[in-house]
Amino acid sequence: MVIFCGCCGLKKIVIIGLIFSIGIISAVFGAYVYELLIPGTVIVLNTPTGEYEVQAFEDSTCTIPLTSVDWGELQPGEIKQIDFYLKNTGNVTISSVTVEVVSDVQYSGGHGYGTLEPQQSMKAAATLKISPTAVSGQYSAEIKVTCTA
Repeated sequence: MVIFCGCCGLKKIVIIGLIFSIGIISAVFGAYVYELLIPGTVIVLNTPTGEYEVQAFEDSTCTIPLTSVDWGELQPGEIKQIDFYLKNTGNVTISSVTVEVVSDVQYSGGHGYGTLEPQQSMKAAATLKISPTAVSGQYSAEIKVTCTA
């Protein structure tokens, strides 16, 4: 359909033509979808019953709970390690333990440990690595302990 409206009639025809062309191109591109399905299986195991609990301590006899850590003052690029102890106070064997530091100024780190039997303890370490490009300021640096049974 051609619409003539004085001096701007030609512009309306061009705009209508472009919209129509874009609609056709979109429809053609949107029609080509390719999917590949790869079959597989998974086995879901029941969670072992029992009490899961791991606690952190400052001392090797596991009598002083570790409730917070003061990392002190560090420079960009500096590394500091805090040693502490983990004790399985539950009644289920822990198959793996991972310790990492979660912070806005950290650029890597983390330690993995093996099995921790009920009432057993182990020495662990948390390493804070300050990014070389860190800006001065006060930041949180939490120790995250992840346990898998």
